[in-house]
Amino acid sequence: MMQVLAAITMLALPAIAFEFGNGNLRAVQSKAMRTSVGLMFASLSYLVALFVFAKPAEHLLYDGKFMEFIPLIFIIGFVPLITAIEVGYSLVVRSLQRPIYYAVSTGAMAVTGVVFTPIFVTMWGIQGAVAALILVALVSLAVNVWFYRKWFVSDLLVTGHNE
Repeated sequence: MMQVLAAITMLALPAIAFEFGNGNLRAVQSKAMRTSVGLMFASLSYLVALFVFAKPAEHLLYDGKFMEFIPLIFIIGFVPLITAIEVGYSLVVRSLQRPIYYAVSTGAMAVTGVVFTPIFVTMWGIQGAVAALILVALVSLAVNVWFYRKWFVSDLLVTGHNE
């Protein structure tokens, strides 16, 4: 599912950047949020499929060797859902073409992962690894929402560049 999210995001970005280049900020916001909503629907469908088919898939692929981890299969499905929510904000922010975004976003995710993964894994084992993945996804969402509010909502829409 993460590959689907990445592919669709990369396909949508040029169209959104084009609208930004034309100064049509309402279209930027609209296209980004429609993309995000579509991806959220797909991610929710994926999450439901994980819930329904986790046990049969584990039996088919691993013959019951990982039965104890079936709940984690469903829980890890929240990472694509969080990412799908993030996509709308991320597309808008990336269309603004501000390189500092990439440094801050990637840095925040990297620091979160490097700091919390060993702690969580030590405390909770494989469940801690899943918790760390979800935390990194939430940090990425928070960074994207912050930049969206700071650069798009505050700076750009307030200046009246919204055709």
